[in-house]
Amino acid sequence: MVGAERKNRTMGTHNEHFFCIWPFFNLNNLDFYTYCNFKLYMVTNMIVDAIFNFGVLKLTERFGINKLINMPNWGIYLIMLGLALIIYFYQRWQEGIFKQE
Repeated sequence: MVGAERKNRTMGTHNEHFFCIWPFFNLNNLDFYTYCNFKLYMVTNMIVDAIFNFGVLKLTERFGINKLINMPNWGIYLIMLGLALIIYFYQRWQEGIFKQE
């Protein structure tokens, strides 16, 4: 039983590392070019996040690298879109503060 517990703990660590690596391969650098146009920014984020959630995550599940247990792909997708909105409006707010000074 000790070996099985150790194996499960190790697999959890690999799952966490996968999510830490993703930003380096992320295509969200396109946000730099789409920032001034909100609609283009959101459409770009929707497409890139969909590729990640419904493409990359499915592949990692198939190869045994990752397995979503407590949250479906749609949940992660909605969180990523929510974070994109927060980042966009936070950046707009920061630009407004610095322009006033």
